[in-house]
Amino acid sequence: MTATEMTGSGGKPRMARLLVVDDSVSIVRMTTALLTSAGYEVESAASGEAAFEKFLAGSYDLVVSDITMGALSGVQLCRLIRNDPATADVPVVLLTGADDPRSRFWARSAGVSAYVAKEAMRHTLVAEVARALDRSRALERKSTGAPQTTTSMERLCRVLDDVLFDAVIASEVRQLVSAADHNAFAHAIAELAGDVATYAYLRVRLAGPRTPKFVIHARDPWPSDDKIGLGALGVPEGADVETIATGPTGPDIQVRPTESFSFPIHAGQELLGEITAFSGSKPVGVSDRATLALLARELGMVAKTQFLIEQTKLLAETDALTGLYNRRRINSTLELEVERARRHHHSFSVLISDIDHFKSVNDRFGHNFGDEVIRRVAATLQRSVRRIDVAGRWGGEEFVVLMSDTPLEGAKVVADRIRAEVEALPPLEGGPDRITVSIGVAMYDEKGTPIELIERADHALYLAKGGGRNRVELALEKRQTPPDKVGAVQGQPERKGEAAPPNR
Repeated sequence: MTATEMTGSGGKPRMARLLVVDDSVSIVRMTTALLTSAGYEVESAASGEAAFEKFLAGSYDLVVSDITMGALSGVQLCRLIRNDPATADVPVVLLTGADDPRSRFWARSAGVSAYVAKEAMRHTLVAEVARALDRSRALERKSTGAPQTTTSMERLCRVLDDVLFDAVIASEVRQLVSAADHNAFAHAIAELAGDVATYAYLRVRLAGPRTPKFVIHARDPWPSDDKIGLGALGVPEGADVETIATGPTGPDIQVRPTESFSFPIHAGQELLGEITAFSGSKPVGVSDRATLALLARELGMVAKTQFLIEQTKLLAETDALTGLYNRRRINSTLELEVERARRHHHSFSVLISDIDHFKSVNDRFGHNFGDEVIRRVAATLQRSVRRIDVAGRWGGEEFVVLMSDTPLEGAKVVADRIRAEVEALPPLEGGPDRITVSIGVAMYDEKGTPIELIERADHALYLAKGGGRNRVELALEKRQTPPDKVGAVQGQPERKGEAAPPNR
């Protein structure tokens, strides 16, 4: 097949048919002569409006248009062609008499195939047209086919509406970066998807600074026990999941998706997550898939920005050695949890653990072994608590766990488990044979302050140390905070007042 031929009906070659558009008669004559002499079949129009009418009524393989005309410019004509799926792959070559950067950028953003300066047209136009047609053949482009039945005004209105819809989606997505955290961001994505697309179930998966986050939006029936439905939607066991069920729920409901469509969220080559829509009683139509694909594309850099914000916040709130929250984050969360427990009359417990004989570990084996002991205890503590609990390094060899909706007895069960699992850790080669911790536990009584709650847990820890270590002690009664200990709770590294047992 030659450069001037296209595939016709039945696979037979035919002459490529071109439409030339310019409001200058002389330019139209010159362009037509160049392309005709190169072997192309050429028709012409004197304005963007006339060209659009011809394009709708005919079947063309490529359009050559002036960039600046009357009411409808070449860029606008290109956008009209590009924004209709039936003609989106028709190449458009734009001509201009002024080779300025703004015009080149605007033409490129419209999806132009080539950009030719009129003063160089005699030498470059035919070659650019041939290259554009070759690229369209590589994409297995089909002809525009049968004449369009819509009027140019109807087509224009539809394209403008599509462009406006895309712009609004992009604007809505940009606002999501103000989400408070990873969970709120994933939730906001699911809510926006629910506003613009139809589906039975939607799964949003986000990567990020911490563990992957899943949000499920269920419009079809959803079981009362979330775990029953998650497997059918490809959510791994034990994942961090939030479910938004807007359809009927019940104990005996089964999730039955029929087909799924996934749309990755990328920032460059980095995969940040995906949106997956499932059909059920509600199908995921072509327009829904196009909208969700647009949403995923727009989310790329927004998600990257959100993750960077979260990463920065984590660095400010995380202990570098253990990866647990630091004292600043623990203090701020403690205040929120105390306020929540006071307002809603919920149980709230705190445990403070301390590595036994830690000073002798550092003195005998060195600080590198001491750091490794701290890391191993921190990892054990993190494994032993719930996702909703907040674990952090309080300072040195001390750790704190904030346990919402947990009475004293339940907190003691967790503390006993932590103590036993630390004791069962295998010995460090070249280090201490055995690691143990002492733990103090206190429950908020709806009357005291965060400082007093920490002081009560700290006093229980003091009793565990004095009672022989490797123990759990409960703070059974509220204790007033001695004046000389307030500073320690608010951030001073050393305790004052009650002396700890020697060699903690």
